[in-house]
Amino acid sequence: MNTFNLLSVLNSNEFVEYQVVYLNLIKEEGIIKNLHDSLIKFNELIETIPSEKYLYSYADGKWTIQEVLQHIIDTERIFQYRGMSIARGEKVNLLGFDENNYVKNSYATNRNFDSLISEFWAVRKSSIELFQYLDNQVLNNLGTANNHSISTRAVGYFLTGHLLHHLEILKERYL
Repeated sequence: MNTFNLLSVLNSNEFVEYQVVYLNLIKEEGIIKNLHDSLIKFNELIETIPSEKYLYSYADGKWTIQEVLQHIIDTERIFQYRGMSIARGEKVNLLGFDENNYVKNSYATNRNFDSLISEFWAVRKSSIELFQYLDNQVLNNLGTANNHSISTRAVGYFLTGHLLHHLEILKERYL
């Protein structure tokens, strides 16, 4: 039985309370391994989605599967930027974002499903490249995003936890 608990490794000033749900999904150490493994899980789940479900929403006002994918991509890009900025020693507060406005303005439902998959792969591979060569000192850097303290390493783990969270939602509510 794996007893790894990421929250016991991170200091409380390295993450924001809302991120706990995502960080609790991390079951083993290693940012790169987690980024790789969650990409494999993404690929496995995506292969099971029938084309007639791409524009499916499980309730009025909820995102379609394509919009969920766009949200995952947008969040990956934003947190990737946050991770890079903090790793490079940025001292200004990095702005937050309104995920619902981003999805609404993305026009994800007008896109080809495969283009969303391709974009996510590219963005995730870019995340892996970014975090792959960061040493422990840089991973421990603290910065500020949306007026909250966060570390580079917490951002790296968040990317995996956020993806895993949405994969579970897709399985439970959409498929």
